[in-house]
Amino acid sequence: MLGLELRDARLKAVVDPFESGNFKKALQESNKILKKSPGCETAKALKALTLLKLGKITEAAALADAVVDACPTDESTLNVIMCYFRETGQLERLTTYLKSAIEKCPNREDLLLCLFLNYVQDGNFSAQQSTARILSQNFSSRDYVYWVIVSTLLQADSDPAMADRVYLPLAEKMLAREVENGKVETHVELQLYLELLLRLGKQSNVLELLNRKELIDRLNKLDYRFDYSQEILDLHVSLNEWESAFAAGSQMLKSDPDNWNAWKGLISVPLRHKSWDDACNSIIKLQDFTEDLVTQHPAARGPQLARLDLSASLLRRGWQSPSTSDLRGYLLQYFERFGSKFVCALDLAYLVPVLLCEREDQEELMDTLISDVESNQTPRSETKQIQRHVCCYQIARASSRKLSLEKLLSVYFSYVPERTETPTVNSDESAERPSESVDLHPADGFLLLILSYLVEAPRPPAMNPGVHQFSAALVAAHWTEHIGIMHATSNHHFRLRLCQLFLHHTLGCPDQSLHQTERLEVKQLLFVSLGHFVLNAGPLLTIWANSPQFNQQTDTCSPILSLYQRVHALAGTMVSESEECLVAAYRRRAYTKIREFTQFADRLRHADVFLLARMELVYWQLAVVPEDFDSLLEHLSAATKEVSLVEKRLCNIRDCRDCMVSPNFDPLTVANQTQADSFQCTVSWIRLRLIAVNSILHSARLVMSTVKMSDQLLENKDGAMTEKVKTDERGSDAQSQLESCLSRLTALKQDAHPIPDSALVNTLTLIESLVLPCEHLFTSPPQLPPTTFPSLYLHGPYYSVLSSGIRLVVGFHRLLSEGPEAFSEEDELGSLRSLQNPFSETSLCTSFPSPVQEAESYSSSPSSCHPAGVLLLMGAVYEVITLSCLFISVLRSMLRPRSHFRSQLHKRQRRKGGKASKGKVREEEAKVSQHNSDESSDSPVLKRLDSIGSRLLVASESLSSFANGMANVTDAWETWAKTFAATHFAELASAFCSQNLPTEFIEHYPNLVPTKSTQLLTEIASSFEKAFGRLSTGLRLKAANLNRMHSELAVYECVEGLSQCNLKNDQ
Repeated sequence: MLGLELRDARLKAVVDPFESGNFKKALQESNKILKKSPGCETAKALKALTLLKLGKITEAAALADAVVDACPTDESTLNVIMCYFRETGQLERLTTYLKSAIEKCPNREDLLLCLFLNYVQDGNFSAQQSTARILSQNFSSRDYVYWVIVSTLLQADSDPAMADRVYLPLAEKMLAREVENGKVETHVELQLYLELLLRLGKQSNVLELLNRKELIDRLNKLDYRFDYSQEILDLHVSLNEWESAFAAGSQMLKSDPDNWNAWKGLISVPLRHKSWDDACNSIIKLQDFTEDLVTQHPAARGPQLARLDLSASLLRRGWQSPSTSDLRGYLLQYFERFGSKFVCALDLAYLVPVLLCEREDQEELMDTLISDVESNQTPRSETKQIQRHVCCYQIARASSRKLSLEKLLSVYFSYVPERTETPTVNSDESAERPSESVDLHPADGFLLLILSYLVEAPRPPAMNPGVHQFSAALVAAHWTEHIGIMHATSNHHFRLRLCQLFLHHTLGCPDQSLHQTERLEVKQLLFVSLGHFVLNAGPLLTIWANSPQFNQQTDTCSPILSLYQRVHALAGTMVSESEECLVAAYRRRAYTKIREFTQFADRLRHADVFLLARMELVYWQLAVVPEDFDSLLEHLSAATKEVSLVEKRLCNIRDCRDCMVSPNFDPLTVANQTQADSFQCTVSWIRLRLIAVNSILHSARLVMSTVKMSDQLLENKDGAMTEKVKTDERGSDAQSQLESCLSRLTALKQDAHPIPDSALVNTLTLIESLVLPCEHLFTSPPQLPPTTFPSLYLHGPYYSVLSSGIRLVVGFHRLLSEGPEAFSEEDELGSLRSLQNPFSETSLCTSFPSPVQEAESYSSSPSSCHPAGVLLLMGAVYEVITLSCLFISVLRSMLRPRSHFRSQLHKRQRRKGGKASKGKVREEEAKVSQHNSDESSDSPVLKRLDSIGSRLLVASESLSSFANGMANVTDAWETWAKTFAATHFAELASAFCSQNLPTEFIEHYPNLVPTKSTQLLTEIASSFEKAFGRLSTGLRLKAANLNRMHSELAVYECVEGLSQCNLKNDQ
């Protein structure tokens, strides 16, 4: 864990239990050492680190500060302190500490080395270059010279404007001096110089260096033998020197005809010409050479693929190319030779439509291939024959050839007849693992094709599109699990397909994906590239994560929350590990890898999945979980740090998704969205969350400032002070930050795609637009639903509540600091209406769909809709209510000084009224008289505060009523999920199978149709039940919180009538 080798033998008693994770024992041993040697700084530092691991952060910080103040410089203490600062993320304090230690001991090489490596991990290239220069000037190691050079090159990456003018020429000068003076001793040092020259565009200089035989021979003797043939070929290609490139490339290909890098280089040179006349000689020479290699090496894939690739390039340019019959022959020859390899389909799938432009020629080729593979089909074919059959169908799909589900399933079952039966399960194994299962089977590719064709099945005209999508997804999930995973447990393509089907905009149960990721062993780096199969832009934590109160009651944590927390932890540990690899690269003189490692570490820092997980967790903790403003205060400090980190990294966010990990062989279409489109959706979602969280954080700061101002305003006991109250610097800054949030929110809305008017008016239309169209369930790159969550939030009630809440908080502050004219009553009324009834412009209040009853057919019922769409919309509605509730709570907190004053005033009035008369009538008259007297002495600002309080009273009551109403609707869906969902799911799946497969076929393979007792369907129904239950519980909690706020605001009941009237005007 620490990896320390401490010289003091006594400290081993602390380090050993610490390394094994026994922190209590380590603490005991450190206390023993300190009891005997109170001045042992290393023991103090170890104790601080141990306390940190035990969660005693305050004690650890105090002890660590004491050690740092003493500024010890011995190696053991230094190493422990560095570990402590890295554990706590205090790299700036570590830098300060190291600088202080160097000032104390200026000639210590180890201290300068630690400072340099600290700058390396921090990515401070300028500082690390300065430190490396000091090391190279004061110590004789050649490593430090190259550290200076590498640091200079990294500065060029971080400052492109100065790269060509300053940094790259400076590094070139230093490296050229090393080469000319004969100081280069390794190939790595030479390659660093070559890479620099290439960055400067000096390919001729690089070629000249590589042709210096004495230089290369000397390095081969001093270091190891290295072949620069590929580098020389690439240089000739970049310089457009065809004859030299052909001479170098042909020599390489004669010895290795499958060297695809050499083929790509040779093909690219003649294609740079603008006309056939200029390129013909080079192309004919290349074609002859290719044909020779095809003849000489018939088993080599490279020459035949190069022939096809060159022909396709010629066709795209409209130049002379082989005839259609020759091209067809080339394709057949390639398939005949390499059709049994998985890569063959990837090679030919998208070349066929290019090489055979006419649809008739494509169909003729497909007929020939399919006839050939089907004629050789036997029940127990060899692996190669099965793979040829799969490859043929994959090419057919990419060429838009339609294949029926019945035919594909028949072929699939003919190769794996055992999969037609329900697998037997051993009693001591999981239900997923049959007694006779294989890891992979060549016929698995058929099932992947079946799933692709399944989701493209035509929709019955009378069926709702969303219901059709849900039906297809249910059948696809059942087939993937029942006739796929249960028999091929390690096929990651099947598990990734299930994860896609479980996504929130498909089957709506992403929590079911977690078991698949565990069996996939998706760990560490794979979360960066495959995390999008589970984590996506949307209110996933709001819907599928239990609240902390629920976790405490059940002693459990929801799986989806655990996943987000795990990814959040990985965001830190993986960056730390990449930084350690970077440090190792410096120590091991891997200079040519340092830039790559630096870029990799930077990519991890800015990985989309990590920033998304961080932002979702912060939003969930601040805006969803807290009961009111008071309960979120304890999270502000941690949230501020997270937000600062996300803001810093968001501008350079990287798309790290691997969208082609499981090829789908879809026909090429230009209408599909690109990977950049879905990535931009994720970025917009993170920006929206960031604005919302920042609004909450700055509102909290403004509350503190506003309360002080209110206290100053009420210093006069009768409340008659009329002067404006000056705000403090913190309040002014928070106000300007909130105004900035509002402007950024408006700009984000302008960039978001609008929602169709019909979707905002018709709830069913909106629900269907939130789910992915059926034909795009497996499309790569991933497609987006018609209405994305950024669009829904920015063009719906969420934007109205967030913007209104910001205006109210800022307006309240300006009311106190600048007077009533700074916050008009019209703005106040409009914003409060948005908090009171966020859904006034939609039909959610009256037309939210009710679930289908048991007696009705889900597929034919006019009220049927996609249950995942219902759940997603309910999650969005819940977030609108929670945000509105939070802003009402913020405003209530800002009103507290005035509320307390009015409460005390009313108590005095009741006491005076009781003394004035024993009669009830005279008591009421006394109260009214005294109240009117007090009200008439209030300043305009205080009267506005009373008006805001009374209107908040009305708003809290109205919003509570709406929350309870939505809770009732959610309860109905929860009951449906618990009681009828599995039955309805089985009905939908059965109807889909009946529509797309003959009755005789279904009777022959009954396991294709799930029943209501099928485990998969019951698990999906259970997931819906839990999700609806969480939302229902949350809504009732928010309603209860609003009722408590209503009770606290009851001191403003005397003006409630007028305010209620005002709030309801123009609604």
